[in-house]
Amino acid sequence: MEYILKAKEIELAKKEQETPIEILEQLTLNASKPISLVEALMDPLKSHIIAEFKRKTNNKELISASESAVNWTSRFINGHAVAVSFKMDNALYGGTSDDLYQSKQLFPDTPMIYDDIIIDPYQIVEARALGADAICLYSSLLDVENVNAFIQLAHLLDMEVIMCIKDREDIIKFSDVTDIVCIINSNFDGTDGDIQQSIDLYHLIPQDKIKISAGGIHTQNHINTLLDIGYDGVILGTILVPSN
Repeated sequence: MEYILKAKEIELAKKEQETPIEILEQLTLNASKPISLVEALMDPLKSHIIAEFKRKTNNKELISASESAVNWTSRFINGHAVAVSFKMDNALYGGTSDDLYQSKQLFPDTPMIYDDIIIDPYQIVEARALGADAICLYSSLLDVENVNAFIQLAHLLDMEVIMCIKDREDIIKFSDVTDIVCIINSNFDGTDGDIQQSIDLYHLIPQDKIKISAGGIHTQNHINTLLDIGYDGVILGTILVPSN
């Protein structure tokens, strides 16, 4: 994890040099009108499936760098995904800013999520400039002060916040301040997990909070199990991409 965070710091320093935050702040003024992910997940007529776009995971290529993210986004939406989440880290997942930006330009009415290892306010402003409607924050990487500041900034920019959590302590610590709680069943490197994590932690999440689960979801039975116990949505990644 230390290596991942150091790589992210280097990446952000380069980004800030190429595109100062002041330019991103101007771009937020022209971004697509925010669409509520919370409302979409609460709609009983929608699928509760969030499709995840990532070009690679665990050093395995899933989608070629030459393939258009827009085509995949179209495929996800035509398959009744309620939203699309973009893994933004290039080293880990092959993510690029264009993937999110171009998809949002063509599908402005679908909620889109900026999912990166967020450690700096720059990324939150970038998310809105690209058209994101929601961002992911990872509780294991941030202290309470940073979480509160990042959520405040996201809300100021009219984005919702998904708090990604792996343990009991962080549920208690962060559930009240976020819009959506996401229980993570897998690891940053793409190593798979088990939905039992989401099953075990479900009862700790406040009942009035929107709840989703991510990682280790491979079958329709997994999806049904999570939705039946009360989750409002699930994030599906590699299961939606045919194996090479």
